[in-house]
Amino acid sequence: MGDTRIELAGAVLVSFAQALASSALLQQMMPSHAVRDLSDYWTISISTLLAGAGLLTIARVMRLAVAMREDLDATI
Repeated sequence: MGDTRIELAGAVLVSFAQALASSALLQQMMPSHAVRDLSDYWTISISTLLAGAGLLTIARVMRLAVAMREDLDATI
């Protein structure tokens, strides 16, 4: 479950780093064009975030199911 959180954080970090790199490159190529707003360059994949959130949800459900199964096995 921790790996999925790392992957989600990594996806956001990579996207932000790409936006900074694109902005810096444009600023070097065109000095008069000062980029102060990264919203034009920062894109993040919604499907990556949804897939990660889905995996986290499934992991939580499975963890609860295992605990309930162990409890059921102990009472019978």
